[in-house]
Amino acid sequence: MRTSLTGLTSRRPFTLLGIVLALLVIAAFVLVAINASTGSTGQTLNVVVATQNLSPRIPIDGGSLAIKRIFTTPDDPMIYFTKIEDVKGMIPLVSIVDKQAITSNMVAKPNTPLGAQSEFLPIPSGYVALTIPTSEQQGVAGNIQPDDYISVIATVTSGSKVASKTVFVNLHVIRVGMEGPAGGGAAGATATSLTVVVTECQAEYITWFLTYASLKYTLESYQDYSQGAPAKDPTCPSVTSATCVTLQMVQKAYPSLFSAALMVYLPPPVVSLIIAVLLATAIAVFFWSLDRIRKERTGRLAAQSTPRATPRELVERLLRPAADNLSQRRSVRGRPTLTEDLARAGLNITPPEYLLIRIGSVALGALIGLFRFGFSGGPLILGAVGFIVPPLVVNYLQRRRQNLFNEQLAAMLQLLSNSLKTGYAIDRALETVATKSRPPVSTEFERVTTEITLGTSVEDALSALLLRINSPDLEFIVTAILLHIRVGGNLAEVLDTISDTLRDRLQTKRDMSVLTAQSRASATIITGLPILLALGLYVFVPGYFAPMTSTVIGYVLLGIAGLLILVGNVLINRMTTLQA
Repeated sequence: MRTSLTGLTSRRPFTLLGIVLALLVIAAFVLVAINASTGSTGQTLNVVVATQNLSPRIPIDGGSLAIKRIFTTPDDPMIYFTKIEDVKGMIPLVSIVDKQAITSNMVAKPNTPLGAQSEFLPIPSGYVALTIPTSEQQGVAGNIQPDDYISVIATVTSGSKVASKTVFVNLHVIRVGMEGPAGGGAAGATATSLTVVVTECQAEYITWFLTYASLKYTLESYQDYSQGAPAKDPTCPSVTSATCVTLQMVQKAYPSLFSAALMVYLPPPVVSLIIAVLLATAIAVFFWSLDRIRKERTGRLAAQSTPRATPRELVERLLRPAADNLSQRRSVRGRPTLTEDLARAGLNITPPEYLLIRIGSVALGALIGLFRFGFSGGPLILGAVGFIVPPLVVNYLQRRRQNLFNEQLAAMLQLLSNSLKTGYAIDRALETVATKSRPPVSTEFERVTTEITLGTSVEDALSALLLRINSPDLEFIVTAILLHIRVGGNLAEVLDTISDTLRDRLQTKRDMSVLTAQSRASATIITGLPILLALGLYVFVPGYFAPMTSTVIGYVLLGIAGLLILVGNVLINRMTTLQA
């Protein structure tokens, strides 16, 4: 078994890597789906439940009680008991079935008058009584009383989408559960539950909304109350007419509520599992293809075993064709190749490694968007940002290196002129510049002297230097040196003149930079302030900023704001930039 496993790992390393990555992707999506499906609806709570059927008016003993963990929503009032000692010896007001959670409105303390709770509830034929939780904010500040009629408003949330709709009207309240200082009804007590008359079908829908949505009640005017007992509902004439309620049935019964909240029929775990399987399949097929390519290149009759390739060599083999193709396209368009761009930025990496970094930044941005925004446009936007960031970093490093090189040109010219005046040849003078100067001048001229030592002509070495450093001043200096090599002349005097010119130009640029510093700082602050403010509102006050990211008008306003910021930044930069 061990031999076969070793042979499999040596012949199919990419396949095994693909399988491992596929399993990790599935596990990650399952965890995200579980967290999304359980973390946003409520929490679990240890409560006291009955271990057998309990009849009214008979004291409860400790052997009939147990502790059980049940699921509660954030909107549920705290009407449950968490200790058996609090319920032991109390009198049931209603019949309590086995495994049912005991709430404060179901029981009363001994020697307490049961009052109307021991009578039959006034429930018309074909209807049932349902107890729903309430609170001061949820139930009209405790003003709902028996024989009142209420309406029920359901609020459904899906991501950043929120929708509310009145789902039931004219519900007859027959009892109001109170929680007083001593555990029973008392003056000034806060209502904890309402007992309403509904059909069995309505009871199933209300139970579903209590579990997956938040409910609020409105008190109807007494002038709108229904008079007399309600007639039987033809759609649900008896308690046996109710079958069950699912998400699809609720969406069909209340289409406007769920279309406004943009809820989908597939639950998040199913969507996560489908996407995870697709990504896992793509990863497995990709690495299986790598194995096929590796097998074709290796050959079946290879007599000697070759050493394993390093990760850098694997990246080189895998991404070298794409890097060469991209460099060729850039050359056709008259742009520098990837190698030249990386050399100008001073980066000691190869084009395949640069492509790997760019792919990794895209993947990282997409993963951050997935965990932060879920399955929406967020991962696509952050992935696009990750695709753009590496070229921007390379351009920034190129500008910084070019500016630093230009600042050292005057000192470099003075050193080169002094070397020529002492009688050194041009190659020896270039070597002195490489030894005595600071980076990046020393780095580039050290490479020039190395190429000359290996047999490259001075002209070719300096021409290669121009490809690595995009500087008009350096091009002017190289042209003067090449003319000296071909036709002769007093190169030291020419270099002194160029050095004086460069010093004057550099001093002028510094003076202009000082004069325009305030304008450039204003451009940076004006550009960054609204962006930072928007990010702060989005992170710390998401509800306040939600209309900007969840409505069409918000998207339009964000687009207009971004365009105005861009135009203002460009105009200020154009006014403060010193033309060459």
